[in-house]
Amino acid sequence: MDRKISICVALNLKSIKRGWGVPLRFYYLLRFLDDGGCGKIELSDAVDILSEKLRQSKQNVRTILRKRGGVFWYVYGKRIYLNAIEKVAEEIGLESLGERIALYEQELTDKLTKFKARAIYSIAARDSGRSFDIHPKTGKVENKGGKIIARSTLTKLSGISRSTQRRYERAIHVKKTWTFGYRKITQDNWDKLPLRDGGIFEQRGQFLRDIDNDGINELVWQCPNRYTVDLDYIGKSRKSRSPLISPKANRPTRLYYDNPRSADKAMRNHQTRADGFYTIRKVENRKIYMGFTPCNDEN
Repeated sequence: MDRKISICVALNLKSIKRGWGVPLRFYYLLRFLDDGGCGKIELSDAVDILSEKLRQSKQNVRTILRKRGGVFWYVYGKRIYLNAIEKVAEEIGLESLGERIALYEQELTDKLTKFKARAIYSIAARDSGRSFDIHPKTGKVENKGGKIIARSTLTKLSGISRSTQRRYERAIHVKKTWTFGYRKITQDNWDKLPLRDGGIFEQRGQFLRDIDNDGINELVWQCPNRYTVDLDYIGKSRKSRSPLISPKANRPTRLYYDNPRSADKAMRNHQTRADGFYTIRKVENRKIYMGFTPCNDEN
Protein backbone atom coordinates (compact mmCIF):
# COMPACT_ATOMS: atom_id res chain seq x y z
CA MET A 1 0.00 0.00 0.00
CA ASP A 2 1.20 3.50 -0.81
CA ARG A 3 2.44 5.68 1.99
CA LYS A 4 0.51 8.76 2.99
CA ILE A 5 1.61 12.25 3.94
CA SER A 6 -0.21 14.83 6.04
CA ILE A 7 -1.17 18.12 4.36
CA CYS A 8 -2.76 21.22 5.93
CA VAL A 9 -6.08 22.57 4.67
CA ALA A 10 -5.41 26.23 5.49
CA LEU A 11 -1.97 26.08 3.86
CA ASN A 12 -3.53 24.53 0.76
CA LEU A 13 -6.10 27.29 0.32
CA LYS A 14 -3.69 30.14 1.00
CA SER A 15 -1.07 28.75 -1.38
CA ILE A 16 -3.51 28.05 -4.22
CA LYS A 17 -4.93 31.56 -3.89
CA ARG A 18 -1.42 32.99 -4.32
CA GLY A 19 -0.78 30.86 -7.40
CA TRP A 20 1.62 28.52 -5.63
CA GLY A 21 0.03 25.23 -6.68
CA VAL A 22 3.24 23.87 -8.23
CA PRO A 23 5.64 24.71 -5.35
CA LEU A 24 3.02 23.55 -2.82
CA ARG A 25 2.92 20.11 -4.43
CA PHE A 26 6.72 19.96 -4.63
CA TYR A 27 6.92 20.94 -0.95
CA TYR A 28 4.66 18.08 0.09
CA LEU A 29 6.58 15.67 -2.14
CA LEU A 30 9.90 16.78 -0.69
CA ARG A 31 8.53 16.24 2.81
CA PHE A 32 7.42 12.82 1.58
CA LEU A 33 10.98 12.07 0.43
CA ASP A 34 12.48 13.32 3.71
CA ASP A 35 12.03 10.04 5.58
CA GLY A 36 14.29 10.97 8.48
CA GLY A 37 12.66 14.37 8.99
CA CYS A 38 16.00 16.17 9.02
CA GLY A 39 14.85 18.75 6.45
CA LYS A 40 17.78 18.11 4.09
CA ILE A 41 17.64 16.29 0.73
CA GLU A 42 20.28 15.84 -1.93
CA LEU A 43 19.30 17.88 -4.98
CA SER A 44 20.35 15.22 -7.47
CA ASP A 45 18.33 12.53 -5.66
CA ALA A 46 15.23 14.75 -5.57
CA VAL A 47 15.55 15.54 -9.29
CA ASP A 48 15.85 11.85 -10.23
CA ILE A 49 12.93 10.70 -8.07
CA LEU A 50 10.52 13.56 -8.78
CA SER A 51 11.12 13.56 -12.52
CA GLU A 52 10.19 9.88 -12.59
CA LYS A 53 7.16 10.15 -10.33
CA LEU A 54 5.77 13.29 -12.00
CA ARG A 55 6.74 12.16 -15.50
CA GLN A 56 8.53 15.45 -16.15
CA SER A 57 11.96 16.19 -17.56
CA LYS A 58 14.86 16.45 -15.13
CA GLN A 59 15.60 19.94 -16.41
CA ASN A 60 12.09 21.12 -15.61
CA VAL A 61 12.17 19.59 -12.12
CA ARG A 62 15.62 21.05 -11.43
CA THR A 63 14.44 24.51 -12.53
CA ILE A 64 11.44 24.37 -10.21
CA LEU A 65 13.55 23.21 -7.28
CA ARG A 66 16.14 25.94 -7.80
CA LYS A 67 13.86 28.88 -8.61
CA ARG A 68 10.42 28.31 -7.06
CA GLY A 69 11.15 27.35 -3.47
CA GLY A 70 9.98 30.65 -2.02
CA VAL A 71 8.76 30.19 1.57
CA PHE A 72 8.78 26.40 1.23
CA TRP A 73 12.46 25.50 0.70
CA TYR A 74 15.77 26.80 -0.58
CA VAL A 75 18.72 25.25 -2.39
CA TYR A 76 22.24 25.77 -1.14
CA GLY A 77 25.04 24.01 -2.95
CA LYS A 78 23.92 20.49 -3.79
CA ARG A 79 21.25 20.20 -1.10
CA ILE A 80 17.63 21.22 -0.62
CA TYR A 81 16.73 22.61 2.80
CA LEU A 82 13.05 22.37 3.74
CA ASN A 83 11.45 24.98 5.93
CA ALA A 84 9.38 23.62 8.81
CA ILE A 85 5.66 23.72 8.09
CA GLU A 86 5.16 25.96 11.15
CA LYS A 87 7.58 28.47 9.66
CA VAL A 88 5.80 28.32 6.29
CA ALA A 89 2.48 29.00 8.02
CA GLU A 90 3.99 31.96 9.84
CA GLU A 91 5.51 33.38 6.66
CA ILE A 92 2.22 33.41 4.75
CA GLY A 93 0.20 34.79 7.66
CA LEU A 94 -1.72 31.77 8.95
CA GLU A 95 -2.99 31.95 12.51
CA SER A 96 -2.66 28.19 13.00
CA LEU A 97 -1.88 25.00 11.13
CA GLY A 98 -5.47 23.89 11.66
CA GLU A 99 -7.03 20.83 10.05
CA ARG A 100 -5.06 18.17 8.22
CA ILE A 101 -5.82 15.44 5.71
CA ALA A 102 -3.68 12.62 4.32
CA LEU A 103 -2.91 12.01 0.66
CA TYR A 104 -1.42 8.94 -0.95
CA GLU A 105 1.75 9.26 -3.00
CA GLN A 106 -0.33 8.58 -6.12
CA GLU A 107 -2.63 11.49 -5.28
CA LEU A 108 0.35 13.79 -4.83
CA THR A 109 1.88 12.78 -8.16
CA ASP A 110 -1.40 12.83 -10.10
CA LYS A 111 -2.19 15.55 -12.64
CA LEU A 112 -1.69 19.05 -11.26
CA THR A 113 -5.38 19.82 -11.81
CA LYS A 114 -6.40 16.90 -9.59
CA PHE A 115 -3.86 17.79 -6.92
CA LYS A 116 -5.15 21.38 -6.79
CA ALA A 117 -8.74 20.09 -6.68
CA ARG A 118 -7.93 17.84 -3.71
CA ALA A 119 -6.03 20.66 -2.02
CA ILE A 120 -8.99 23.03 -2.31
CA TYR A 121 -11.78 20.57 -1.49
CA SER A 122 -9.83 19.28 1.48
CA ILE A 123 -11.87 21.97 3.25
CA ALA A 124 -14.81 19.52 3.10
CA ALA A 125 -12.94 16.46 4.39
CA ARG A 126 -13.84 16.81 8.08
CA ASP A 127 -17.58 17.21 7.56
CA SER A 128 -17.64 14.51 4.88
CA GLY A 129 -16.78 11.87 7.45
CA ARG A 130 -18.56 12.96 10.60
CA SER A 131 -22.06 14.18 9.84
CA PHE A 132 -24.86 12.81 7.64
CA ASP A 133 -25.67 11.49 4.20
CA ILE A 134 -28.76 10.67 2.15
CA HIS A 135 -29.64 7.07 1.33
CA PRO A 136 -30.16 6.91 -2.47
CA LYS A 137 -33.28 4.71 -2.20
CA THR A 138 -35.02 5.54 1.08
CA GLY A 139 -34.02 9.20 1.28
CA LYS A 140 -33.22 8.81 4.99
CA VAL A 141 -30.44 10.72 6.68
CA GLU A 142 -27.46 8.50 7.53
CA ASN A 143 -24.44 9.07 9.73
CA LYS A 144 -22.21 10.65 7.13
CA GLY A 145 -22.01 14.08 5.61
CA GLY A 146 -20.40 16.97 3.80
CA LYS A 147 -19.64 20.67 4.08
CA ILE A 148 -22.14 23.36 3.20
CA ILE A 149 -20.22 26.25 1.67
CA ALA A 150 -21.04 28.91 -0.91
CA ARG A 151 -19.17 29.09 -4.19
CA SER A 152 -18.42 32.74 -3.49
CA THR A 153 -16.77 31.68 -0.21
CA LEU A 154 -14.68 29.07 -2.04
CA THR A 155 -13.61 31.77 -4.48
CA LYS A 156 -12.69 34.09 -1.62
CA LEU A 157 -10.65 31.39 0.12
CA SER A 158 -8.91 29.84 -2.90
CA GLY A 159 -9.13 32.44 -5.66
CA ILE A 160 -10.61 30.00 -8.21
CA SER A 161 -13.66 30.93 -10.27
CA ARG A 162 -17.03 29.17 -10.24
CA SER A 163 -16.34 27.50 -13.58
CA THR A 164 -12.99 26.21 -12.31
CA GLN A 165 -14.72 24.90 -9.18
CA ARG A 166 -17.08 22.85 -11.34
CA ARG A 167 -14.17 21.54 -13.39
CA TYR A 168 -12.29 20.52 -10.24
CA GLU A 169 -15.41 18.83 -8.83
CA ARG A 170 -15.67 16.68 -11.96
CA ALA A 171 -11.96 15.87 -11.86
CA ILE A 172 -12.04 14.26 -8.40
CA HIS A 173 -15.75 13.28 -8.31
CA VAL A 174 -16.93 15.66 -5.59
CA LYS A 175 -20.51 14.85 -4.60
CA LYS A 176 -22.78 17.91 -4.62
CA THR A 177 -26.18 18.14 -2.91
CA TRP A 178 -28.64 21.03 -3.08
CA THR A 179 -29.71 22.55 0.24
CA PHE A 180 -32.63 24.85 1.05
CA GLY A 181 -33.64 26.89 4.09
CA TYR A 182 -37.24 27.59 5.02
CA ARG A 183 -39.25 29.63 7.49
CA LYS A 184 -42.89 30.53 8.12
CA ILE A 185 -43.69 34.09 7.11
CA THR A 186 -45.20 36.40 9.71
CA GLN A 187 -45.37 40.15 10.05
CA ASP A 188 -42.99 39.98 12.99
CA ASN A 189 -40.24 37.84 11.47
CA TRP A 190 -40.11 39.17 7.90
CA ASP A 191 -37.15 41.44 8.66
CA LYS A 192 -35.30 38.52 10.30
CA LEU A 193 -35.35 36.27 7.24
CA PRO A 194 -31.91 35.98 5.56
CA LEU A 195 -33.05 37.46 2.23
CA ARG A 196 -31.57 40.11 0.01
CA ASP A 197 -33.46 43.18 -1.15
CA GLY A 198 -36.56 42.32 -3.11
CA GLY A 199 -39.82 40.53 -2.58
CA ILE A 200 -40.82 36.89 -2.90
CA PHE A 201 -39.76 35.20 -6.17
CA GLU A 202 -37.39 38.06 -7.01
CA GLN A 203 -34.39 36.20 -5.59
CA ARG A 204 -32.98 33.19 -7.42
CA GLY A 205 -33.97 29.88 -5.83
CA GLN A 206 -36.79 31.35 -3.74
CA PHE A 207 -40.32 29.91 -3.66
CA LEU A 208 -43.31 29.03 -1.44
CA ARG A 209 -44.01 25.49 -0.27
CA ASP A 210 -45.73 23.66 2.59
CA ILE A 211 -42.67 21.91 4.02
CA ASP A 212 -44.20 20.59 7.27
CA ASN A 213 -47.62 19.71 5.79
CA ASP A 214 -49.61 21.97 8.11
CA GLY A 215 -51.56 23.67 5.31
CA ILE A 216 -49.48 26.86 5.49
CA ASN A 217 -46.77 27.63 2.95
CA GLU A 218 -43.28 28.49 4.13
CA LEU A 219 -40.85 30.76 2.36
CA VAL A 220 -38.07 28.54 0.93
CA TRP A 221 -34.75 29.82 -0.37
CA GLN A 222 -31.72 28.16 -1.89
CA CYS A 223 -28.67 27.82 0.35
CA PRO A 224 -25.07 26.98 -0.57
CA ASN A 225 -24.44 23.47 -1.89
CA ARG A 226 -23.23 20.65 0.32
CA TYR A 227 -20.00 18.99 -0.84
CA THR A 228 -18.76 15.51 0.04
CA VAL A 229 -15.23 14.35 -0.81
CA ASP A 230 -13.43 11.05 -0.43
CA LEU A 231 -10.38 12.27 1.47
CA ASP A 232 -8.80 10.94 4.64
CA TYR A 233 -9.35 13.47 7.43
CA ILE A 234 -6.75 13.27 10.22
CA GLY A 235 -7.72 16.05 12.62
CA LYS A 236 -6.40 19.35 13.84
CA SER A 237 -2.67 19.77 14.09
CA ARG A 238 -1.26 19.82 17.59
CA LYS A 239 1.93 21.39 16.39
CA SER A 240 2.12 25.08 17.19
CA ARG A 241 4.82 27.48 18.14
CA SER A 242 4.92 31.18 18.88
CA PRO A 243 3.78 33.40 17.23
CA LEU A 244 1.18 30.98 15.86
CA ILE A 245 -2.18 31.45 17.54
CA SER A 246 -3.94 28.47 19.08
CA PRO A 247 -6.53 26.90 16.75
CA LYS A 248 -9.12 27.58 19.46
CA ALA A 249 -8.54 31.32 19.33
CA ASN A 250 -11.09 33.38 17.40
CA ARG A 251 -13.05 30.23 16.58
CA PRO A 252 -15.73 31.13 13.98
CA THR A 253 -19.35 30.54 14.88
CA ARG A 254 -21.24 27.92 12.90
CA LEU A 255 -24.31 28.42 10.75
CA TYR A 256 -25.42 24.84 9.92
CA TYR A 257 -26.23 22.05 12.39
CA ASP A 258 -27.18 18.43 11.84
CA ASN A 259 -29.94 18.39 14.44
CA PRO A 260 -31.70 20.61 17.03
CA ARG A 261 -29.68 19.06 19.88
CA SER A 262 -26.32 20.21 18.50
CA ALA A 263 -27.80 23.64 17.72
CA ASP A 264 -29.17 23.96 21.26
CA LYS A 265 -25.75 23.10 22.71
CA ALA A 266 -24.14 25.74 20.49
CA MET A 267 -26.66 28.35 21.65
CA ARG A 268 -25.90 27.62 25.31
CA ASN A 269 -22.19 28.01 24.58
CA HIS A 270 -22.78 31.21 22.56
CA GLN A 271 -21.36 29.63 19.40
CA THR A 272 -24.22 30.30 16.98
CA ARG A 273 -24.18 33.00 14.36
CA ALA A 274 -25.51 36.40 15.37
CA ASP A 275 -28.14 36.42 12.61
CA GLY A 276 -29.42 32.88 13.17
CA PHE A 277 -28.74 29.27 12.24
CA TYR A 278 -30.04 26.28 10.23
CA THR A 279 -30.93 22.77 11.37
CA ILE A 280 -31.69 19.83 9.09
CA ARG A 281 -35.38 18.96 9.13
CA LYS A 282 -36.27 17.08 5.95
CA VAL A 283 -34.62 15.18 3.10
CA GLU A 284 -36.52 14.70 -0.13
CA ASN A 285 -35.42 13.75 -3.66
CA ARG A 286 -31.75 14.14 -2.69
CA LYS A 287 -32.38 17.67 -1.47
CA ILE A 288 -31.89 18.85 2.10
CA TYR A 289 -34.40 21.22 3.70
CA MET A 290 -33.19 23.10 6.77
CA GLY A 291 -35.31 25.10 9.17
CA PHE A 292 -33.96 28.58 9.83
CA THR A 293 -34.07 30.00 13.36
CA PRO A 294 -33.40 33.75 13.62
CA CYS A 295 -31.31 34.98 16.52
CA ASN A 296 -33.31 35.54 19.74
CA ASP A 297 -36.38 33.97 18.15
CA GLU A 298 -38.78 32.65 20.76
CA ASN A 299 -41.11 30.85 18.33
